[in-house]
This record gives sequence, structure tokens and C-alpha cells, in this order.
Amino acid sequence: MSNDCKGLFDAINKTVPLETKDAIVSAIEDTFKNNVSYYQVYKNYDFDRVYDALIIDYSDWREVVSRKKIIMYPEQELADGDYVHWTYGGADTVWLVMSSDQQHSYRISGEIQRTNNDLKWYNNDGDLISWRCVIENKVNESAFNFARYLATASGDLTIYVQKNSDTELIEIDDRFIFNGQAFRMRALNNFANDGVLTLSVSKDSIAEDDDLTNNIADTNKFVHAVSINQNNFEGAIGYTGQLTATVTINGVVQSKTLEWISSDPALLTIDSGGNYTMLSDGSVTVTCRLLDNNTAYDTIDIEVSAAPVVEDQNIISPAVTEILQGDTQLYSVYKYESNLVQADTFTITTSGVPIANYTLSITDGNNFSIKNLERYDESVLTVLCTNNVDATSVSIDIHLEGLW
Repeated sequence: MSNDCKGLFDAINKTVPLETKDAIVSAIEDTFKNNVSYYQVYKNYDFDRVYDALIIDYSDWREVVSRKKIIMYPEQELADGDYVHWTYGGADTVWLVMSSDQQHSYRISGEIQRTNNDLKWYNNDGDLISWRCVIENKVNESAFNFARYLATASGDLTIYVQKNSDTELIEIDDRFIFNGQAFRMRALNNFANDGVLTLSVSKDSIAEDDDLTNNIADTNKFVHAVSINQNNFEGAIGYTGQLTATVTINGVVQSKTLEWISSDPALLTIDSGGNYTMLSDGSVTVTCRLLDNNTAYDTIDIEVSAAPVVEDQNIISPAVTEILQGDTQLYSVYKYESNLVQADTFTITTSGVPIANYTLSITDGNNFSIKNLERYDESVLTVLCTNNVDATSVSIDIHLEGLW
């Protein structure tokens, strides 16, 4: 594009009467896409809408790669802090709108810089936050003297990132990792630009809980823990059930997205909701971890038996007969005929232990849970499940253990 094209835009804005603007817009639309600088771009990671734009190099060769000018198709939107995406140099690239000019009726232009790193951290809720950013590293310059003859990097970085609900919570002294090196926030500019946040950071020493592989600082600032609510157990081929887990951040229970993984899907499959199916005999380990945070996880071992299910039998699963104090164990009860689950429901009752020592929670006619409130040694807790169709029953005896 040229300067001629830019001049055309400017001339239109200055000289064209209002009654002829629609006709001129139509003419611009006809020629816009034929420009050698034309690209189809996306904004802010929304890949469902395509924008038409002209991407223009600056005349300074040093800025051709990292800094460009964008002119949006007439009547489209462009704002400071927008992320613009397009294929450049054979690769998908993300650029940050540093400033925009919206004073002209027939074009919106802006300066964009290519993002070159990711600003990542865990927020107060334990969620992994990541935003593309522009890092500028200025080299110290000084007049030549015998004491200092080499220009060296200062260890100070200026970072530009989109201003949004995540980045506006960044505070002084927050730490970040870039390419295995730690930096500490020493200043931020949150007022000079409506859409771009400017951070000033200085080189900092590496801390023990810095994750240099994933470039995340202070991974123990918010201590995440995942605890599967079931112990190791056994079951037969064809058994189904659901596993649950408790997530805490700094000891406080939180509701977070979990990822369930079977070490051998040929033996046992499990979905994102913890629902499992036993397929083949053998030993399998199930792992539950926080999504986007592989450091917080828990595992249990499950033994799958090849023993066939007897016809016309009511079965409680899993066959867990010990529950530690404070833990909750989920159970399911179904009637099987020729290894097939039937639609029969059950009436579930308990006996043998004072009600103050446990909680029975019935989800429906096939699923229930027992929570051990307090250890009880004098007898076992008997859970009786009576089939509502044929009045047959099945029971399980559970020991309410202590904390360990």
C-alpha cells in the first residue's frame, strides 16, 4: 500500500461531501482486497470472524519484523490492546495494537507490535493465566571510556500486554519467568493507555518453587491439592461407577475443573466427570489432576477381575470396606442379569453404627455415598440395599477408621 492508498483515504476524509460517502465506500471496498498489503486477520482469539486489513511495513528496516502499521477495512473496529492474528512468514503470529487512530471516517489505522513471549502466572483462584506480550530489552549505551567499553543488557525489561480483567490484577513485586529467567515487577503504567498495560520488571534470582520448564514463578504461592475421595479397590469386568475428588487451594475447598486419566484404557476407561467402566482384567492406576496444573494430582490403584458376574445378582461397587475419617466413599448398586445392568432401583438403609459417626447421602435408587465423620471401633457399618422390584438384597460391611 502504499502512500498513494493512504493518501486516498485522507483525501476522502477531508474533501468528500456527506451525500457521496456511500458511493466512495463502495469504491474502496472494490479495490481494498486487490492491494498487495491486504491480509485477512482475526482479533482477540475469535476465529469465527474474519477482518480485512492492510498490513504495512515501516520504512525503518529495523522495525520491519517486529513493528508494523495496520489499516482496517472501512467501518471495522480496532482498539488499543487488541490482539491481531494472521499468517506472517509462513507462521501464525499474534500482534498487539499499541495505539490506534480512529479520527478518519474511511479508515482506522494503528501501530502493532509482534508479541514475542507469554506472561504466565497462577491467580488467587489457582487458575493458570497466560497472555501473549511484547518484551522490549533496551541495551545500555554510554560514551566510550576505558572503564566501560562494552554495551551490555541492563537486566530491565519493558513488557506490553493487553489490559483486561486478568492483567489489571498484577501488582508490584509479582514475579514472572521468561525463558528460564526470573523477573520482579517494579513499576506499572495502568493509566496512559486505555487498552495496553505497561510493566517494568527487573532481573531477579531464581526461587525454589519457580517452574523454569513451564516459565511460571512462585508455583507454591497458592498451594493446590487434589485428593481422590475413594481408596484403592477391586471390581469385576463390566462394573461402572464414578470417582470424585476434592480440590483445595491453601487448605480451602474450591470447585475446579479436573482431568481424569487411566494408565491403561484397555483395562479401564474414565471420562472427564470421573465415570469409569471396567473392560479387562489387570491392574490400573487412575490419576486425577487439576486441568492446566500437573503438579496437583492424586492417584488410586484399581484391580479389575475377570470373574464373570453371576446371573440375577445384586452387586454393590466398589468393594471398599474401609473409609478413613473425613473421607467420603461413593458406591453404586445394580442388579445384573447375564452381565447386563438392569433398571432395578434399591432402597438403601444402614445399621450397626451411631448416626453421629457417619453420613449417608442417597443420590438416587442406584447411587449413594458414606462419609466417615468419626472413627468407630465397636462394630461395622452395614449398608443394606433392597431391590424394589423383586425384594432381593445385598449388603456391605464398612469399617469407619481413624485419620490414617
